[in-house]
Amino acid sequence: MNFSHFAILAQESAPVAPPTQPQGGLGQMMPMMILMMVIFYFVLIRPQRKQAKELEQKREGIQIGDDVVTIGGIHGRVTNKADRTVTVKVADNTKIKFEKTAINQVFPNNKEKEAVVVEPEEESAEK
Repeated sequence: MNFSHFAILAQESAPVAPPTQPQGGLGQMMPMMILMMVIFYFVLIRPQRKQAKELEQKREGIQIGDDVVTIGGIHGRVTNKADRTVTVKVADNTKIKFEKTAINQVFPNNKEKEAVVVEPEEESAEK
């Protein structure tokens, strides 16, 4: 046999540490879990609900003539609207009917807006 094997087997083992009492328990873990849930709510859930609510309001406010983008990435202009569906014109002689929930972005086409003309201020002749 090889002498190195005996040398390894003959070495002393590390001293065994005395058993310790369990640290903490359910009483210390619960406040940390509650704190993590509160942070999770304010960082993830609350902003997501707010964003979903805003998108739903935009979907309900869709008007004929608005430009929209669907969840599939199709761009077009709304030509007809019903309770649950909208018809979107994507090209000449091409119209597709979508559920309102398939609309991802709405770009209102406000034709009522008038261009605001800013006139330069007159400089006074006195200097």
